[in-house]
Amino acid sequence: MEGDIARRLRDDLGSAFALLSRLPVRPGTFRQASSAWAWPIVGAVHGALAGLLAWTLTALGVPDGAVAALALVLLVALSGGLHEDGLA
Repeated sequence: MEGDIARRLRDDLGSAFALLSRLPVRPGTFRQASSAWAWPIVGAVHGALAGLLAWTLTALGVPDGAVAALALVLLVALSGGLHEDGLA
């Protein structure tokens, strides 16, 4: 039973990352609809990586506009531009 739950969680997380990012994740079983609970986790990981990049570049003295542009480029690269249409 516990192994089944762990496998389901792993598959849900893998499906969420496979659907919402370009990270090379291959879940054992694709579970798109049931992985919806994990979608915010994918967004948090993307945001954390962009935030880490922005923090690092700011600490290095990179101008704010360039930091914002590079963080946005990272988000586009991670997600494949999934929701960047809202930026327009």
